[in-house]
Amino acid sequence: MKEEQNDIEQLIAKSLAGETTAAEEEQLTSWLKEDPANQETFEKSKKVVALTKNHSSEEALDIDVNAEWSKFKSKVEGQTKTVEMGSSSGSVWYKIAATFLILLVSGAILYFSLLRNDETIYQTADSAEVFTLPDNSTITLNKNSTLAYNKDFGATDRKVKLTGEAFFEITPNKKKPFIIDTEETRVQVLGTSFNINAIDSDKTEVTVATGLVSMTALETKASVKLSPGDKGVLLHSRNELTSSSNDDINFMAWKTKTITFENTDLAEVVSTLNHVYNIKLNMVEGVGTNCKVSVTFDHQTLDAVLNVLESTLELEVVRDEDQINITNAGC
Repeated sequence: MKEEQNDIEQLIAKSLAGETTAAEEEQLTSWLKEDPANQETFEKSKKVVALTKNHSSEEALDIDVNAEWSKFKSKVEGQTKTVEMGSSSGSVWYKIAATFLILLVSGAILYFSLLRNDETIYQTADSAEVFTLPDNSTITLNKNSTLAYNKDFGATDRKVKLTGEAFFEITPNKKKPFIIDTEETRVQVLGTSFNINAIDSDKTEVTVATGLVSMTALETKASVKLSPGDKGVLLHSRNELTSSSNDDINFMAWKTKTITFENTDLAEVVSTLNHVYNIKLNMVEGVGTNCKVSVTFDHQTLDAVLNVLESTLELEVVRDEDQINITNAGC
């Protein structure tokens, strides 16, 4: 039994590192289907690995692996719940973390800080990730974003801190409103779904899909109530908080990967693509002012999208190392 458990632990670690064969992935899939607890164990392992994504390989050179692992295990054993399997005294996901300390020693920083200053922290790098909070609320965290909450989450309140962008699907609880703090705003709900975009340094946007949301500027305490289809915007430089109907049908495109343009100005198309694909796409001044775009892209790569725009609008596109420039247009 112990040997089988060790095999599963190694298989999970290899899968999360992208090193499994097709046969091994099939074996892992079968194990996940055997018991819901197996799937839960696998998800916990993914969360451990996700916390390493934003760290560089250079930082790993000064890490004392044994010391950091002891520190990590001590923290987690004292402050988090574990998932037991078989007769083992330790949970699998501790061992997965240990396995990754070995797998990633030459490729990433190895300090797994699940709890830093009594906070649980989720971070993303080059792709969006979905997380389930202790109250069963689901958070889709956009790339290069961070979500944090303290160890008392759910006991006295439901409060999180967001840097970047996320889509929230909140489990209703009338006694404990869900609160999201960004650098400049506070958003409070009972149970609903909405998007918060705090990527831009000069504004924070909240767009509501379902339910009711309260958005408050932390400095001025000004507040607006938002209903489904509404958008609240705080302009940081002016401390100006406004609400209006949302006219951006692509506000969730970063999550859904479906982008729709209906007689849309090329400048707006460029802005949307920059947001969805996290790129630097620019237009030379005066280019494309008369261009209109009507097309839908469904899970298309950036290259595929640009190829369509180039051919239909007769665009001239110059690709540099860190940006893409539209230098001419036939419309």
